Amino acid sequence: MAILTGLSLQSIKRVGNLKTNFLDTYNMIWKDFQRLGYVTAYAEDQANMNTFTFGKRGFKQPPTDFYFRDYTVITEQLTNSSKSSTVYCPGPESYGDRMLNIARDFTSTFSTQPFFGFFWMNSFSHDDVNAPMKMDNQIKTFFQDLQDKGIMNRTAIIFLSDHGMRYGQIRHTKTGWLEERLPFLYFWMPKWFKEDHKQEYKNLHENSKKLTTPYDVYMTLQHILVLSGLNYTIKQSMSCHNCTSLFKQVSGIRSCADASIDTEFCSCISYEDMDSNHPLVTKAANFVIKKIRTDMLIESSSASKCAVLEIDSIRFSRIATNYPYRQTNTTHILIQFETKPKTVLEATVKFEEGKHGLRIHIEGNVQRLDMYRYTGWCVDIENLRKYCYCKTKLQLLTEDIINWVKDDAKHFI
Repeated sequence: MAILTGLSLQSIKRVGNLKTNFLDTYNMIWKDFQRLGYVTAYAEDQANMNTFTFGKRGFKQPPTDFYFRDYTVITEQLTNSSKSSTVYCPGPESYGDRMLNIARDFTSTFSTQPFFGFFWMNSFSHDDVNAPMKMDNQIKTFFQDLQDKGIMNRTAIIFLSDHGMRYGQIRHTKTGWLEERLPFLYFWMPKWFKEDHKQEYKNLHENSKKLTTPYDVYMTLQHILVLSGLNYTIKQSMSCHNCTSLFKQVSGIRSCADASIDTEFCSCISYEDMDSNHPLVTKAANFVIKKIRTDMLIESSSASKCAVLEIDSIRFSRIATNYPYRQTNTTHILIQFETKPKTVLEATVKFEEGKHGLRIHIEGNVQRLDMYRYTGWCVDIENLRKYCYCKTKLQLLTEDIINWVKDDAKHFI
């Protein structure tokens, strides 16, 4: 949403309920391109985790000239694809290949007209950190086809991810913490652009070594319209007043706060390991559990379906070492711990000493790092589902263990 609207998800939620309000009212960047004569398209695989319908109501009217939502929904229905898991192959070709083919057909069909295409793939990368490499050859062939057809000589291409792996074994590591927060972002500009807009290209290249955000990409997309010679006025991102087009110089001393990056996602924080038995670590873990229980109790219908979580063990704890995350009266702690029943939780907790005593605050959201698709299904509320371990699930597991013990005991009688 930040790339397409210049707004954070929090800002959008403040405007209205995403589950009841359609997204048509938001000025998606492709509307600006459309008004200026561009043919537009949007296609995304994996209907159950679609960018605009997962936890949201989606669009009432097709948002682009070519819109493939109905196609993906019907495809998954006809192939009896599970709504609770990733669909990799809904037919004779993989979902990733299908999205690439749609993008290939769109760019070829409108190769002599200005176009804006937004093509997104979830299926081959969402559930497995190693799966993306299986698409290397297809991605290479796709770009080679665009080059052979001359499309790359007249088109700006942005190849990106929105985040790294959010769960699984890799997220239990320091590398995984960074990987989630540092998705890749590649720009391709035609060769003639480097000659006609030397300063803009130089800035783009230099900015690759600086802290940048999706809000900057939003500003860059608008700048492309200006550089195309169209009558267009760039609008500042409403959620990042300091963000700028990547064709302009980005400050080399930019902070996460300057770039409107929330503390929990700031990769510029330096952490060092701390003793997991430290009193602050205990306070942090207890505070996180208390916060989850409080949120659950607000929705009493949800609380009654979920087991009460208790701290089992601390996986690791780290303390921030650099300003402004570590000051005389302020401390940030990153904590990851397991609970009973089994969940793996992670949170960035801020401790602030003031005249009224110690104030504890969770930066952003508590992250659940193990897959909760099959343990939180009994709760409909999206932001509570990941903290729920359904009592029914726990009962079934207990019964399975009892039956397994009984069966195993027969061999010793």
